[in-house]
Amino acid sequence: MTSATNKEIQQRLHTIIQSAIERSESILNHINGLALSGQIEKLGEEAVRKLMVSDRVQARRYSLEVAASMVGVSRHIISTAEAKGELPEPEYRVDTSRRIRAGYTINQINDMRAHFGTLPQVDESIKSSIIAFLNLKGGCQKSTMTLFFAHWLAIQGYRVLCLDTDPQASLTESFGLVPDREIQYADTIGPYMLEDGDALVEAGHDAKAFLSLHYAVRPTYWNRIDIIPGCLDLLNIDLQANRGERRRLGVNKLRTGLKELGVDYDFILIDGTPSLNVSTLNVVSATDQVFVPAPAEMSDYRSTVKFLGMLQEVLDSYIASGIDAPFPHFNFLINKKTKTNYSDYMTDIIQRTFNDPDGSTDLVLEEHVNSSNEVGKSLSEMTYLFETSPSETSNREGLKKAEQNYNAVFENIMETLKQNLDPDTVSIQSLNRDLNH
Repeated sequence: MTSATNKEIQQRLHTIIQSAIERSESILNHINGLALSGQIEKLGEEAVRKLMVSDRVQARRYSLEVAASMVGVSRHIISTAEAKGELPEPEYRVDTSRRIRAGYTINQINDMRAHFGTLPQVDESIKSSIIAFLNLKGGCQKSTMTLFFAHWLAIQGYRVLCLDTDPQASLTESFGLVPDREIQYADTIGPYMLEDGDALVEAGHDAKAFLSLHYAVRPTYWNRIDIIPGCLDLLNIDLQANRGERRRLGVNKLRTGLKELGVDYDFILIDGTPSLNVSTLNVVSATDQVFVPAPAEMSDYRSTVKFLGMLQEVLDSYIASGIDAPFPHFNFLINKKTKTNYSDYMTDIIQRTFNDPDGSTDLVLEEHVNSSNEVGKSLSEMTYLFETSPSETSNREGLKKAEQNYNAVFENIMETLKQNLDPDTVSIQSLNRDLNH
């Protein structure tokens, strides 16, 4: 018996992979079909809701009393506006014979804020600021932090644009869009970055749509959050840029496109890719502020240090080449913090590394993200922290503590933004001096 050739092995693997892909498509179509045909009883309504990520809705409801407090008016004022038809009639529960309000979604609360003129006014120094969560290593919760911060900002009433630059597109899927099925290359930043008008024309856009990023902006089921989605085809940006098939990407290109969109948003959040490539370099140059999730674990610590070393090399190359590009502020966010001596030890190491001994430059945020079973459970079920009602969990106290933890972290992030961002852009030359110092 002769051994198989490499070509025969490749063909066999191709057949196996193709069959698996076809089976997965069949399964996904079956799941979609169950929901669309109304056969919900076969799986149960809750199961279908979680599986049908493209049909996500806001399930969490806030009572009239809580909604009034969030809007900044009295319960009576809301009820009167509803009775006069100035606001939509309240929704009522269908699982009880009594006439009980179902409560309000955050979308409805923000609509009320708009009606009563109580939407928040963002400080001019941080308005339309571009914020990225970056690190090299996967599993650092970059996508989770981006998602939760977007939710938190929207709950306050801010307008947020999210950008998914990761080919894995976890953030995109979190907002109910299925990468590589609903989202293709023409729906991402790819055509803008590569000035690929042909792809946009083929997708039904104007021939000059690639000149701005407006074609890629999509609404989400949060009415204060839009997204520029991602999918696996984002890899084309680096492949084509490296092959020279498109004009060399300028390091300021993404920043220019996002700043143009920024007039419509209070904040722009970027979920970065776990690698350092052409896309990541554009993200770095595009942002005003980078937060580096730094898990309190040794392997992640090494990755964070390596990430900074690679950025230092990029800065050196910029300076040597005379490239004039802005560079963001950097701060480190300790996350995955547990109640163990090891976690305390790693926290101390991170702080000693990224905080100046004389206290003049403390880059590590004071607040840390604690490890939480409730957050982990919600992520696995795609029912996220700020979307989870206390009645839906068996551990209300755990949910409450997790919310309090993230509230404190995001308040700390907002304070850091106000401290760091001023009208003057930080230059790569000054940052290089700081890093070498």
